Amino acid sequence: MGKRTSAAGASAGEASKSKPTATPAIAMNNGFLAVPISLPHGVKHWIYVRKHTASSSGMASTSKSAVEEVPAERTLFVANLPVDTTEEHVREMFGRVGGVSAVRFRRQVGVEEEEEEREELGVGEDEEEHHQIAQKSGKKTKGKLERKPTVPRIVPLPPMDPRNAAGSQPLLTTASSAHIVFLDALSATRALDTLHKGLRFPSASTPTGLPLLLAQYTLARPPLPTIHTHTTSTIALYTYRKAHPLPRRAGVRGVTLGPDGELLDEDGFIIVQRSGKYGRAGASVEGGGSVGVARGGYVEREKKKSTGLEDFYRFQVRERKREELAGLRARFEKDRASVQRLKAGRRFRPY
Repeated sequence: MGKRTSAAGASAGEASKSKPTATPAIAMNNGFLAVPISLPHGVKHWIYVRKHTASSSGMASTSKSAVEEVPAERTLFVANLPVDTTEEHVREMFGRVGGVSAVRFRRQVGVEEEEEEREELGVGEDEEEHHQIAQKSGKKTKGKLERKPTVPRIVPLPPMDPRNAAGSQPLLTTASSAHIVFLDALSATRALDTLHKGLRFPSASTPTGLPLLLAQYTLARPPLPTIHTHTTSTIALYTYRKAHPLPRRAGVRGVTLGPDGELLDEDGFIIVQRSGKYGRAGASVEGGGSVGVARGGYVEREKKKSTGLEDFYRFQVRERKREELAGLRARFEKDRASVQRLKAGRRFRPY
């Protein structure tokens, strides 16, 4: 019995030795801390964390796409996040040591993209303003205010991203980063110390992998009534814009067109434009006026004047003719050599 007990104890000791231990974090020379994250199915993903350092004022003012300024003493910068990371995941991983005030991902939609999406879904600012002015200036007929037709709104299609449909944020791009702002500086320091033991990624609440692809396939094919409603609203907005066009404006802000095509300022006075040989030719509405055509004739005259002085002296004529003869002689020798090579290649050689 004693031998069996010792053997069982030895096997238990070997099992405890072979049991994998948690991978510790690695301190890097550039100030980052490489932290392993345990993903499902035994996969390890490494993120890189360091304390946020405030950028210089000059760099912050010149870069338009820079992230909003965050307090450096209570902010951690995290890079190489998993692509399916959400704000809830970050708060769950880092909120155990202190309260997380905000999570700001570096992947942000640009202002131009937001404006394009807004124009696709509805009406632009100029059209809304023009429509409001038209409603205020409506005439009264028989004691009632003549109402203008309302601007149609485009009924959008349902979201085709399964994560958006589930109320989550879309997938991040590869090697995305984020700024994690804590409530106080002590929580940020404590979180950085706790990261040495590694992290465990929370369970995914949104579809990933094959379920994500299947959901994308399903959402990319909405039902026909939904497509019909979206198409009808789009055509209605197009018809309205054709029937109620916006007033044309010039390229310069605050400048409009008069009844004869002249440019008018904000007070209604005619803007005097510079005229050339051909008048105001080339003055486009969008460009705010141009004198490119009139300037072209002046450039051509300058070219003619410059070409007339090339052979002013007799020695210039002699040198030019000498260079032309030398060039003809060189081309003749080159052609004669090529003819000799062709003749030699066609000669019959029996042996």
